[in-house]
This record gives sequence, C-alpha cells and structure tokens, in this order.
Amino acid sequence: MSLAECRKSVFGCCPDGEAQATGWNLIGCPEEAPVIDERGQLDIVTITGETITIPCVAKGAPTPQITWYKSRFPLLKKDGKRMTRQKDGSLKIENVQPEDSTSYTCRAFNNVGSATKTYALLVQVPVSITKISPRIEVNPGDDIKLSCVTSGNPTPEIRWLHGNKVIQSGSSRHFIDKDGTLMIERAILSDEGQYMCEANNGVGEPVTASTNVDVLGPFKVKIAAHNKTIGIGSDMRLVCEVTGDLTDVTIHWSKDGFPLLDDEDDRIKITLEGELLIEDMMKSDEGRYTCTAKRFHSKISKSTTIYTQGVELPEDCTDKPWYANCKLIIEARMCRHAYFKVFCCQSCHEAGLLP
Repeated sequence: MSLAECRKSVFGCCPDGEAQATGWNLIGCPEEAPVIDERGQLDIVTITGETITIPCVAKGAPTPQITWYKSRFPLLKKDGKRMTRQKDGSLKIENVQPEDSTSYTCRAFNNVGSATKTYALLVQVPVSITKISPRIEVNPGDDIKLSCVTSGNPTPEIRWLHGNKVIQSGSSRHFIDKDGTLMIERAILSDEGQYMCEANNGVGEPVTASTNVDVLGPFKVKIAAHNKTIGIGSDMRLVCEVTGDLTDVTIHWSKDGFPLLDDEDDRIKITLEGELLIEDMMKSDEGRYTCTAKRFHSKISKSTTIYTQGVELPEDCTDKPWYANCKLIIEARMCRHAYFKVFCCQSCHEAGLLP
C-alpha cells in the first residue's frame, strides 16, 4: 500500500509509513518502542512573563503516551494553572517566572518501552533598581557610601558615574563593592554633585537611578569679646560666633564639661543664634564656659573662663539707713552687733565683715 493510500485509511499509517493501522492508537501495526525527535535546542532561554512551548514529538506503536516532569518530579495539578500539556504532547508554560528555571523532561512510553528528552529552561529577568541611597550631606574628610540595590537574572553588573564620568573602582579614593556599593574615602569639595547608578544584565535596556552628594564647606567658631569678670547680681551675655558654611550646624553650651540646659534653670537662656544669657549671676556661676558647634560627627569648640566679683547677699539683706549710719558702723567694725548686722546687712557683707 502506498503512503498516500495509507494516509487516506480510517486509522492512518503505521510508523513505517507503509502498513495500515487496523485501529486507533496504531493497533495492528508492528510494535515499536517510542522514539522522540531529537531535533531542536535543549537549552531554552526566555524572559519573565513570556509564553513558551516545549516540544515533545514521539513515534512508536502503539501510540506513545506523553508525561512531563519538572526537576524529575511529575507535573502536578497545581502546576496546571500555567503549565499544560498540549494535544501534540508539547508542554505550554504561560507567564513564565524566575522559579520556572529548571529541567523539564518529556517521557514517551507504550507497552514496548519508553524514551525521554530533557530540556533546561532559563528564565531571565530584566534588570531593575529597587533602592538607591537618598541625597546625603557630608563634611570634608568624611567617607561617602552610596548603595544601589538591584534585581534581575542574570545578576546585574553595576557601574557608577559622577556627572558624565565613569568611576573606576580601585582608583585613588574610589571603591565599588561586589554588591555595587560605591565607597569614596576622605571627601573633598569636588566630590559634590550627582551620582548615577547604571545596572545592566543584558536582558533589555540598562536602567539608571540617581542621587546627590553635598560636601559642606568648613566652619569656624569663636566666642565674641566679653567681660571675664561679672558682678554678682548682674547679667552675663556670651555670644558664640560661627562663620563659614552653616548648613546643619547646631550650637551647644556647657559649663565645666556639663551641658547647659535652659529648661533646668529659669535664669539661663540659650538662643537659636548661639547666645548664652545668665541673669542675676551668683558665685556658683563661676567656671569654664564652652561653645561647641556640631555638624554630624564633626565639632569645633571654644572656651572661656568667667569669674564673679562682689558678695552674694542673703535673701532680704539690705541696708536700713534710717536706723543707722552704715558707713560709721563699718569704720567702727561693729557689724557683728545684734542690731547693726541687721540694719547694715548689705554694707557689712560687701565689706567682708559678716560671714
């Protein structure tokens, strides 16, 4: 029987292309173990989200049945949402995902034997930048650290650009870690500007994201001219003068190494401009006052020592001149008299004749 006549028969031709089958599934044909067409690539590369079809063309008598295995395990019903076996035996995978990257084996079998063919599927993911360091401010001499977090398959390669210039890792002060983090040692003013992270893994176009670095200028600190000796009961005013780049600079005062807080003593006031005001000075206010200007972990301090003069009077200690001539009482050194130490309290204390 010719091939043309065989194909016109009800049950079709046997695998040899000559004999006519006497029933469905090649019944009546000489039995043959399955043979799978070996043509085509065994390594399949695709991009996430695509739909692919993996072929499995098998011949044999009786007609072989086809089953599919994923990583050597049979495909389960739960895999059927995106993975389905087609009528021709091929495997269709819709909306492929990175986790689909593995081996897929087609097995053709009948009562004579079986055959297998294994494919390797690689699902590539276009690169994306998921996070980049926000804008940062640093002092001259600080180290700069910029991170660029990416995803993709294959693993993306990262390069950094400052302005339009590509940064070479390992050159002078610049280093790029394996994870793409850019490190710049000992920042200088020329390090300021826009930094662009460019990521590429060969799947689709490279992607970029940018951030900025501000290298702040230097600043100086001094305490304005002032009296170093303050009379008891008088007010003291110290001004901390900070010049230069004042971005993010804060001013703090301390006395003898302890912070001065204006919410702990009603006599103390510290202004946003860096002025320290102390009302009604007392003997205990003597000491070393320090103004510190801070920016991040950098700080500059200047100090001055303040002395007091005069006597600190007890509460309600005043002279009562209508009762006594305090000048004569002091000359006569009679301040310890029971009456005169009350009538001339202030003058006697200021003269050092009362404890």
